[in-house]
Amino acid sequence: MSLTLADIYKLFEKSQAEADRRSAEADRRYAEMDKLFEKSQAEADRRSAEADRRS
Repeated sequence: MSLTLADIYKLFEKSQAEADRRSAEADRRYAEMDKLFEKSQAEADRRSAEADRRS
């Protein structure tokens, strides 16, 4: 079996599609993590303000 340029290109396309899929998944996870962090930070700020009011 000889490997042609077309075969190599097909492998590249598959590899690129997988890389794109993984990148999109990483972006999605980062966005979720960022939202969670913002929510956590807002809760911490709220609790800090509440503690300041009590003292």
